Amino acid sequence: MAIGKGWRDGEMAGRRELGKWFNTALSVHLAMAIMLCLLMYPVGLYFIRYKLVIPNALLASSEQVFAISIVTTFFAILNIPFHALYTAKQLIFVRNFFGIFQTLLCALEGWWLLHFNGNRLVAHSLATSVLLVSLYCAMAALAFGSFTECRVRWSLWYNRARLRELFSYSLYMLIGSVGRLLSGPGINIVLNIFFGPSINAVMGIGRHVASKVSMLSEAIVSAVSPEVTSRVGAQDLKRAESLGVDVCYVSAVISILVFVPLVFWLQPLLDLWLRTPPSGAAFVAVLMILESAAIKATSGYVIMIQASGRIKEYQIFVGMFNMSCVLILWMLLEVGCPLFPALATAWLGPRMLISVGVVFFARWLLGVPICIYISRVLIRSVILGGASVIVCMGLSSLSESLLWGGGACVLGNFLIVVPLSVLLLGKSRRRMLWGRIAERLRRT
Repeated sequence: MAIGKGWRDGEMAGRRELGKWFNTALSVHLAMAIMLCLLMYPVGLYFIRYKLVIPNALLASSEQVFAISIVTTFFAILNIPFHALYTAKQLIFVRNFFGIFQTLLCALEGWWLLHFNGNRLVAHSLATSVLLVSLYCAMAALAFGSFTECRVRWSLWYNRARLRELFSYSLYMLIGSVGRLLSGPGINIVLNIFFGPSINAVMGIGRHVASKVSMLSEAIVSAVSPEVTSRVGAQDLKRAESLGVDVCYVSAVISILVFVPLVFWLQPLLDLWLRTPPSGAAFVAVLMILESAAIKATSGYVIMIQASGRIKEYQIFVGMFNMSCVLILWMLLEVGCPLFPALATAWLGPRMLISVGVVFFARWLLGVPICIYISRVLIRSVILGGASVIVCMGLSSLSESLLWGGGACVLGNFLIVVPLSVLLLGKSRRRMLWGRIAERLRRT
């Protein structure tokens, strides 16, 4: 649906086509949700009981939490067609509304958990599951009530022609997804085997910090993604290319705005947040921040490649390099390499190569010149990043106070990066930007 099947929402034929693909997708995801949950449960229990290092006092609670997560996973898989429908219709505000509502509910759940005296591990898992499943059901109910495409038509389920086309695409997407799956939890399992559960806390803190500070750039990508996808689906590759490059550049600018000051003041922030953070938490967080910045800098090209449908070689490439993270880490630790150098090599190396490979795949599959990325994204990002590092380094040395020093660093970085990023756009792009801003102000 998101690739552009029936993207012309105003045409009845387009709506009928979109309804066919929705019913096909819903039937597939229902079957997959049942099969995956039935397979995951015994495998997960085996790993919890015999492979992972878990204190005996928490073993029963861990099994309960895993069972609850299986239920959540079932509804999450079933929600995917509805999420794709909102994307195909470019109703980003609906998805964002549910995201904001989820954040507020999770904050309330956290406050409640502070005053809960029972088993907080199981209580947190159960409350989070109820919140997520309720939101999934609400999103599906809204889609059923708003769109005729969502009407369940049993005659459209398991259509052979559409299933063949869907699986020919999703099979290769699965390769990349399995690679990403192994590179996340897989690395956690390897670290747990070598160093016990304490290192998982360090990884969790780093992943949490990186996910929160990258939310703004992710919002930009998710907002533009449906339009890029629709342009590719309509064979308007020139417009898709322009949007894809702009997404890469804007994501890089936002990453520099947020990440550089954070890196300089990460340890004081962790001390304020956790009081006594685990050793190495700041280092792991910086690794994940760098990884996130590299991924966001090519996010526009990834959207174009996936929307083109020619993803076989690309997904094999991504899957292999993501899977290699676990193998590289295991080999380095086996030969006695220290933890943090091994983690830096295994975590960053393959992902940096993936980001470089995305640019070459865009050239091969879509004909997007490499020089466009170098001139309009890479060189500009290097200039902005260098200026940002110099400013933050100078301002951070003026005060050790998180409030004054950190505040001056953020403000100084903003006052340098934003004007410089607009200046680097070029005359024609600046003129278009000012025109759009003036038009928006007149409408307001």
